[in-house]
Amino acid sequence: MSPWKDKNNENGHLKYLVLQMANNSALAVNPFIVGKTIKDAVRSDLSEFGRKIDSGKKPLLKTRNQVYFEKLQKVTKLIEETLVKIAPHVTLNRPSDQEILENLSDEKVINVLRFTRKVNGKIVLTNIFLLRINATASTEFIRLGALQVRTRAYYPKPMQCLDSLDIHRFTVNYLPALAVAPLRMESAP
Repeated sequence: MSPWKDKNNENGHLKYLVLQMANNSALAVNPFIVGKTIKDAVRSDLSEFGRKIDSGKKPLLKTRNQVYFEKLQKVTKLIEETLVKIAPHVTLNRPSDQEILENLSDEKVINVLRFTRKVNGKIVLTNIFLLRINATASTEFIRLGALQVRTRAYYPKPMQCLDSLDIHRFTVNYLPALAVAPLRMESAP
């Protein structure tokens, strides 16, 4: 399924795998053999179409099914006995917000919000997160598995009313009432 057809990830997050030779040389294999190997491993065709990366040396496989994702990583050779390894793509796979929340619960994180941006009319996820921590003082570092990441406090910028020059923190239920004077056309004597 194309990403534009599944904007809300209702069929699961798209996961990426890289198929490469066991000795990291170029994979010069018939694409039909790769397709048959995948079909034997998961008992079905992948719903997402892959493409070639690294100047055509490695096929990039895509799936939304977690079971397929795990089964494909266990494939060690193609049906014609060529030794291969299938590993998750290093940069294209991103953890979901729920997975981040589960893994950071011991750091007292109670809510995770991922910032997004709009690129060419499409909403793209970024690697910037807003973490809500259940603590009286903010922590300087957060441990992300084997990494230690520096944090900083996030203070939303207040909005300024152009009429009264007061600073308000707008919410969904509050909109400022700006006085708008009607235009009066006066005729010259």
